[in-house]
Amino acid sequence: MFGNLRLSILAVGICALGLVLLFAVENPVFESLLSFAIPSPEVQINTIPEHTASYTETSNEPTPNEEKTEPKETEKNVLGTSPEKLKTMQEERVIVKEPVAPPPDPIPRVPSQELYAMASERVVNLFCELPNNEVAIATGVIIHPQGYILTNAHVADAEQSHTCLIRRGSPARNFAIAERVFLSPGFSSKSRTRENLATDVAIWKITNIIEKNTSGVFPFFSIYPANVPTDGTALATFSYPAELLGSYAVVSALYLSFSETQIISHDTYFIESAQGLGSQKGSSGGILLDPFTGELAGLIFAVNDIHAEYVSERTLFSLTPFAINETVRAATGKDLDTYLAGNP
Repeated sequence: MFGNLRLSILAVGICALGLVLLFAVENPVFESLLSFAIPSPEVQINTIPEHTASYTETSNEPTPNEEKTEPKETEKNVLGTSPEKLKTMQEERVIVKEPVAPPPDPIPRVPSQELYAMASERVVNLFCELPNNEVAIATGVIIHPQGYILTNAHVADAEQSHTCLIRRGSPARNFAIAERVFLSPGFSSKSRTRENLATDVAIWKITNIIEKNTSGVFPFFSIYPANVPTDGTALATFSYPAELLGSYAVVSALYLSFSETQIISHDTYFIESAQGLGSQKGSSGGILLDPFTGELAGLIFAVNDIHAEYVSERTLFSLTPFAINETVRAATGKDLDTYLAGNP
């Protein structure tokens, strides 16, 4: 009896299972539920998921049925770019160079006509009477709008004339009368020591204007003590050289000379430069001018003509802006600009 009952229950279970399978074919919901319990014939139960292999590996012996499969779509780099493409991009990045900024444009020179026009208004000729009916001829430069003129102390020593005729232009024409207001204490035109030559500075002031239609405010060059030259630099020179001229030409046909000189050597106080036409007597008190900035770079005080057969073989010696300012400061306790502002 019990045997028949068990057979009956088994038969009923088999029938029920068959109905469920038949119904699941037509209903995807049941198919998904059965997928957890019925393994697919295409999946190997013993295969370890790739993403968990590093955490579940416990033996070095391979499983007989274990076969590592990597779908083709997983053969991509983590970033989504193939290694070949990444390599190409890296190579291209190395080839590409950063842009290099072009060098700054060189500072242009001031046109020669402009330099000459500037100098012709500021560089003057001093015509000073000396004892025994002699005349001292030199060059000077206006360094203040109130008419202060910078030149050399050896032009007229302390015991000589305190008044000079000032001429300007090409040819030089009577322009004004000036009086000396500063002479470096202790300077001697007979001494050739370095200390004495470094103070070869005098300042004159225009007290009477001869030229018509001239206001009391004058064009001028400023003195910058920090303006230091460089060896090999070319500078413009302006002066009234008179050595090669006769007395008549000096009086009626003296022209402002414009030439170029190249610095041979220099220090804080002195500049030595190779010169041509301007290396003549009368150039004392002339100026060196920076052709790139138009600033005053030196005050000519001597010409070296030793062993020079021709004028073109001579050299010039000039005082630096620092030496000029230091001479005034040592004598007055004031910088040049401060001293002139006090209207000496």
